[in-house]
Amino acid sequence: MILTADREREVIRTLLLKSGAGEEEAEDVAEVLTEGDLRGFHSHGMLRLPYILRALRRGTILPRAKVRVVRESPATALLDGGHGLG
Repeated sequence: MILTADREREVIRTLLLKSGAGEEEAEDVAEVLTEGDLRGFHSHGMLRLPYILRALRRGTILPRAKVRVVRESPATALLDGGHGLG
């Protein structure tokens, strides 16, 4: 099946929303995966979607997770992604 980039984004976004992702994170992930495909890095494109959807179902990726700053210095920051997407 051949999809346009816009259609790919929409399919990914819709599946993520149905899996519990928030609107903004679904759009962000759809954009990143589609860009991976457009740039020829298919291992970082839609090919990742089944893994992501499975992880959302199993609870190993948590939708709507909040990123928090654990520690900061003038040049670095340690972030905790809370097992979220991204």
